[in-house]
Amino acid sequence: MKSHAMQTRAALRLMLALVGMVSIACHSVWADPVVIVNLKNHEALSSTVIKQIFLRRLEAFPSGAAVVPVESNESRKEFSDKFLKMTPESLNAYWARLLFTGESKPLKVFASDDDVINFVRDNQFAIGYIDSAKAVSSVRVLQQ
Repeated sequence: MKSHAMQTRAALRLMLALVGMVSIACHSVWADPVVIVNLKNHEALSSTVIKQIFLRRLEAFPSGAAVVPVESNESRKEFSDKFLKMTPESLNAYWARLLFTGESKPLKVFASDDDVINFVRDNQFAIGYIDSAKAVSSVRVLQQ
């Protein structure tokens, strides 16, 4: 009986270790988010300007051209962490305050990175973000 309990605990420890390894493997599959613009857009944007654009503090590129920021629901958490330095909860609170006070309207959110790529490719003044592993030559990746 005692050996059965020991075997059960050993099997449980092995399962927990495997779950941990799978969790680490899944997390490492994610590449860093990158910001993309239309190929016709030659703006050089600092990380500060990118943050201001996606928080709707800037409504134009530094050149004065209108900006149309869009989000990817698929990559939002990683983008928020890397570029905005905000948790999803703090970002939601930020947007709730802006919407409640009427200071701004929300960004257009696409379900997938592919949808963001297509929109940015087809709109000269669009800016969005995607997983860097999905970057394609039909849009320009800003080096960040």
